[in-house]
Amino acid sequence: MGFDWKATVKAVAPMLGTAIGGPFGGIAAKAVTAVLGISTTSTDEQIEVAMQNATPEQFVALKNADNDFKVQMRELGIKEDALHAQDRDSARKREIALGGDWVVQTLAVVIMIGFLVMCGYLLGFGLGDGVSAGLAGTVVGYVSAKAEQVCSYYFGSSKGSKDKTTLSSFK
Repeated sequence: MGFDWKATVKAVAPMLGTAIGGPFGGIAAKAVTAVLGISTTSTDEQIEVAMQNATPEQFVALKNADNDFKVQMRELGIKEDALHAQDRDSARKREIALGGDWVVQTLAVVIMIGFLVMCGYLLGFGLGDGVSAGLAGTVVGYVSAKAEQVCSYYFGSSKGSKDKTTLSSFK
């Protein structure tokens, strides 16, 4: 089994090492190759050789590049939050500019009433057979998702809710 340069990067610079295989891999690889003093178009074999011959100073520089990468990712997160805030703001400005769009408002009311009526019916009367219950569960799930979108449009969605969803996907 050969030398695993990615595992070495991950041990020295965990954030860069993790990012190499993900959507920010290009940024991470550029940082690693810059520290090693090789071309960004280097092959895995060339990076492997450069990592095997890395000096202690280069490992320190790799750790510093990892810290810089963390800061860069944090800044990207802040920019993403600002974009989401602008998106919510534009929805609110649209509502103000139109003076309340009756089509959107009617659709929102129909969705919310439909959701509440379906839930009330199912809780009050239920369904007899398993096939109907499965179909009803699917329909209620769909309408529930649409009701959530209506609420998010009119009342906003919290960043904490998004973070909870993101964290639960790492389990």
